[in-house]
Amino acid sequence: MEIADSISCDFYESNSWKGREESKFHIYKEDSQVGLEIETIYMGDDQKTEEITRIEVSRMELKTVKLMQSRLGDWLQEDRGETVKLTTSPVEGTYEDSSGEQDVRHLEVKVTSRGFRVLALSSGGKPVENAARIPSTDRVNGDEVRESNHLERLYSLFEIFLAGVEEEKQDVIRTTKYLLNPEAHLHSTIPSVCVERLENEDYTGVIQAAGTALEEILKQETPEDLVREAQNTSDLANRAFRESDPVFRWGYTDGEQKGLMFLYSGVFKALRNPVSHPRGNPDRNRFLDDIDERDAIDILCLFNFLARRLDKYGITELEREGTF
Repeated sequence: MEIADSISCDFYESNSWKGREESKFHIYKEDSQVGLEIETIYMGDDQKTEEITRIEVSRMELKTVKLMQSRLGDWLQEDRGETVKLTTSPVEGTYEDSSGEQDVRHLEVKVTSRGFRVLALSSGGKPVENAARIPSTDRVNGDEVRESNHLERLYSLFEIFLAGVEEEKQDVIRTTKYLLNPEAHLHSTIPSVCVERLENEDYTGVIQAAGTALEEILKQETPEDLVREAQNTSDLANRAFRESDPVFRWGYTDGEQKGLMFLYSGVFKALRNPVSHPRGNPDRNRFLDDIDERDAIDILCLFNFLARRLDKYGITELEREGTF
């Protein structure tokens, strides 16, 4: 498994261009070890190279990479003001700049508004002069850094790499600690408690929370009189998607409309409701008694999909067969 990328950043002082920093990032796995290469090239305002800093690590533990990504995720999830610092476990590698080459024994990683900074530590913990780094954004005006898009991109590179080297195939949501842009993955009504319960292995709790979130958006999008008339959430879904005069008229054919009704009604009857009620006979193996992590992720994705459709279409009447 190998991941590589090249990132650049332009530096300005007011409107005057000061120079450019180009960084090359390469991470790979060989046997049980990870290799990491980061090269930073700084060019002045005359476009000539002024300094090259290169760190090449040939032996690093996979858990060190996971820790790097986790610390980067911590910084991206918080206010991004505090510096996050990490000194790695022992590694094998070299540091090189214009002054020469040295052996590397550890790495010191810092995450700040200016970027992801990797400093080599030689034997005895002595730091080298320069650091290789990934800039936080593609442009810095003076001391003002407006975005951290490059660090989010770096996080994604770690994410893809770790997902690819897991011994057992897992979903990105489980391989990594954070979802950087939750709105791109989970609908805003799907609470963060779903991910927290997933982390805590409370798999029925994931279904309960996701089902409750879907119920709330269904009620919000449905007229109040229909909500009052419904006996329960499943009945509300039946009324909202019924074939005759539905609130949500999305089906291209009558069969599709009926399918949508069964789909929304069914997730409450078959999934959310059973895990919200006592088991009854403990000797009986019910449909959801043995759900595991994989099942919880699948069901969470299903509820998330249905919530996003409600938000996207709502009472908009979509094209029907024979109406064009």
